[in-house]
Amino acid sequence: MAPVRGARKRKRPEKPAPAPAPGLPLPPLPDGSDWWSVFYRRVAGRLSSPYPPSLPASLCSVEFNHVRFLAPFVAMSLKEQWPCSSIVFMILLLYSLWDLLTVFSVTTQVQRNFLDAIVLYMSGILTAKLILTRHSPFPREHQNMESVLKMSRKTFDYVCSLVKKDLTTKTYGFRNFRFGDKTILGVEDQVAVALMRLTTGESLQNIGMWFGMNHSAISNITWRFIESVEERAICHLKWPSPEEMATIKARFGKIYGLPNCCGAIDTTHILMCSSAQPNSKVWLDNENKNSMVLQAVVDADMRFRDIVSGWPGSMDDSCILRTSGLYRLCEKGLRLEGQMELPGGSAVREYIVGDASYPLLPWLMTPYRGHGLPAAKAEFNKRHTAATAVVQTALATLKGRWRVIQGELWRPDKHRLPRIIFVCCLITNIIIDMEGTPSKDKLFSGNHDHGYKQQFSNVADDNAVMQRDDLSQHVTAGE
Repeated sequence: MAPVRGARKRKRPEKPAPAPAPGLPLPPLPDGSDWWSVFYRRVAGRLSSPYPPSLPASLCSVEFNHVRFLAPFVAMSLKEQWPCSSIVFMILLLYSLWDLLTVFSVTTQVQRNFLDAIVLYMSGILTAKLILTRHSPFPREHQNMESVLKMSRKTFDYVCSLVKKDLTTKTYGFRNFRFGDKTILGVEDQVAVALMRLTTGESLQNIGMWFGMNHSAISNITWRFIESVEERAICHLKWPSPEEMATIKARFGKIYGLPNCCGAIDTTHILMCSSAQPNSKVWLDNENKNSMVLQAVVDADMRFRDIVSGWPGSMDDSCILRTSGLYRLCEKGLRLEGQMELPGGSAVREYIVGDASYPLLPWLMTPYRGHGLPAAKAEFNKRHTAATAVVQTALATLKGRWRVIQGELWRPDKHRLPRIIFVCCLITNIIIDMEGTPSKDKLFSGNHDHGYKQQFSNVADDNAVMQRDDLSQHVTAGE
């Protein structure tokens, strides 16, 4: 039947607005608020809520059986005497769901189990809050961008400009990412979420709770960011040009007194969960840990110049070096081929410095071994140790800044983990390029490979032995 002309359509009743999620008022914005203030206020507001974003209604029920024995475990977890707080919460949740099935059929037990209901209700609330805030590095008071994202606003804007095109391009199956309040994430929001995943090392579930988002959305945002940085920022991690190499050699010579030195090399282990590769022992290293190795060459400003990752922890430093492209290029004379004549008339090839785990090669100087060394050799070792400390500090700072590669990762993908490491090194170089050499208060000291013993290599090239002796005589004569 055709509609009657002039007939008025019935006006549908407006849907009531959804009730706001329970929570404390958001902290006030500081003066001169900008994007970061709004973004951080969102995180701080969610973390300060006394309720989890989606607390099951079953926790608010008054009928719970067989749960009194759980209270001591919850109390221990709240006092941080037992680290398995998440397991406690899951047990409480399962019991609450089971009891929810009987709450409508049993009404005479309300009074008998009133104490159980109160205990479980408070335990669920406190444990959920503990899961959300206990490991969170974000206090309620306002923090600046640099303390959270580990970079200045200038650097952050540059990173956003690099990845803007990729993060705004709509591909097949593309959907806008939204916060819990349905606000669409802009480019800055997506970059900040990905950086928080890398800097905090928190799980996808925890970060999703912070923003009221599904963990799969956090994963998609992070990987879109990683893929974009890999492609757009590759120019920030490359072998030095002849002009850059001259500057690097001048800095090593001025700071450490080592002529013609072009960098420092070392390796570090990225731990993996033991169940990440259950059918293979190749990832098991000498310390009986599952790990992946990162080999890095840095300059005097702790900028990464060459990295190799993806090799299993069962390989030692010397073996990883020989399988790298750096080794092949240096052996063919395509890298570190420059010569420098010392005052005594001897020639020294360009070289990098490494610890005793590496072979002594004409382009790789390692320290003298043994006790009671002559003065010249002892002085060389002193300067060598100071120069190799550059790469050790760089790797410690890398792990300290990007906590996603610090500690034991949970079930990492062996094909994706090298890409995560690569992007962390790339962004580290971007920070140095934009902000200069890191100040001491931004560096991390200490052992970057805690729990691993020093390796030793007995391989020594005859020409390299002569070159090291010439260097030791030169540094002693120059005092």
